[in-house]
Amino acid sequence: MKKIRLASALLSLALVLLSFSASAFIVQDKDGTWLDCKWITNSAGESRLQCEPLDSQPPDPNP
Repeated sequence: MKKIRLASALLSLALVLLSFSASAFIVQDKDGTWLDCKWITNSAGESRLQCEPLDSQPPDPNP
């Protein structure tokens, strides 16, 4: 059980690290919902992550 939690935490960390190098990306939350996420920067230079549910499941990267 701890290995699963550790793997989940490492995956979350990897997604955060990837998000800094990509302006837009697709992730799946713990409930199985696919989210289209992107970094938004306001006029003051503050950045925040904005995610919206996808209308459909993304294509399988390994068909």
